[in-house]
Amino acid sequence: GIKMGGQLCSAESLRARFASWLLPRNLQDSYHVFISYRQGGLDSQLTEWLFHKLSREVDLLDEAVAVFLDKRRLERGRNFRDDFAEALMRSMVAVPVISSFAMQRMMTLEADSPCDNVLLEWMLILELMACGKLGRCMPVMMGPEEP
Repeated sequence: GIKMGGQLCSAESLRARFASWLLPRNLQDSYHVFISYRQGGLDSQLTEWLFHKLSREVDLLDEAVAVFLDKRRLERGRNFRDDFAEALMRSMVAVPVISSFAMQRMMTLEADSPCDNVLLEWMLILELMACGKLGRCMPVMMGPEEP
């Protein structure tokens, strides 16, 4: 246990007390923000920073802002596409990071290319916006990396 306020607290009681601040790796019932990005380069650095910055904020009810970032929320062994689609449908705001890096692979796609998950996320964002199931889309635009 850990002493807190002069009392010895068990791990279970600490987990219960601070549950809204602990970052679960499994899917949650809802998210305030869903971050979509291409893994690698500055995109990963920016989204990691954004995840941590937003996760420290609180909403109007003094609850932690729930942020979905795949590498922080998805579990190994589960279906990636099903889980990110489910998380996106449970989100209020989508933040797609639209960068030169993210677009490079999309520019070379052909009919027989494997599915591009970033493009799939962006298409789902547009569909959810069109049918009123997503509150906002707030894209972050980034140009090419400079040496």
